[in-house]
Amino acid sequence: MPSPDQLSAHPSVPAPRSRWARVLRVVLVVLAVLLALPVLAYVGNGVVGSVRQARLAREVAAEVRDGRAVAEPEVRALRDRQRAAVAAAGGPPPRHSHLALECQLGTRDAGWIVQEHTQTCSVRSIDLHPVADRAAADALVARLAAADFGEPTSSPLPDGCVALRKRSEADLPEVETLWVPAAAVADDRCYQLRTAGADGTAGETFALEDLEPGQDWVAVVTTRTVLPERGIGCSPWSVLFCTAPWDEPVRD
Repeated sequence: MPSPDQLSAHPSVPAPRSRWARVLRVVLVVLAVLLALPVLAYVGNGVVGSVRQARLAREVAAEVRDGRAVAEPEVRALRDRQRAAVAAAGGPPPRHSHLALECQLGTRDAGWIVQEHTQTCSVRSIDLHPVADRAAADALVARLAAADFGEPTSSPLPDGCVALRKRSEADLPEVETLWVPAAAVADDRCYQLRTAGADGTAGETFALEDLEPGQDWVAVVTTRTVLPERGIGCSPWSVLFCTAPWDEPVRD
């Protein structure tokens, strides 16, 4: 009877070490496949999703472009009427003006969890007419027609501006006529004057630091929606949480 050494040396009888090596190789291959499948699925989903997101971005840009083509002339025409009305009422011309397409990114949430990201856009006009104080603002606004400046309102805004007139009707630009005290400007407590996310048109914009210290204003703010809240989904590369598909709003 051959000894174990003779069996292991015989070419037709595999050595025990060789058998374990083959088993180990099979196990490693199986593990590699199991690890590779999720990675390949993630990459594949990301690539396909990126193509879809690029198509969605083009669609959103087209919607913004088409909406702006209608909204901006409408806002400009209303602003011209408002300026003429202020002049006819004996008010000063606007010292600072802003007209821009403004877009923001937002979210739709379920509790603390983001379900999807959104984008909104509007064309907004701001005219700042200098006035001496609240009494002068009230006197000027009292001579302005409600059709272009809104109905009287006495609801103070929590951040320092005071709404004197407001118009909010379907299918018409929204209009707010505000008294802006100098202190609200100095402390940046009037959100209607903030222009973050603005894409200026013909350089018509201003920064709060450009406004004269100690000066009160009557602000006429006109807003026309270009893109209502539009769902834009999540980044295709998101893993656990829904991250934004793009970092900046898509414009025309």
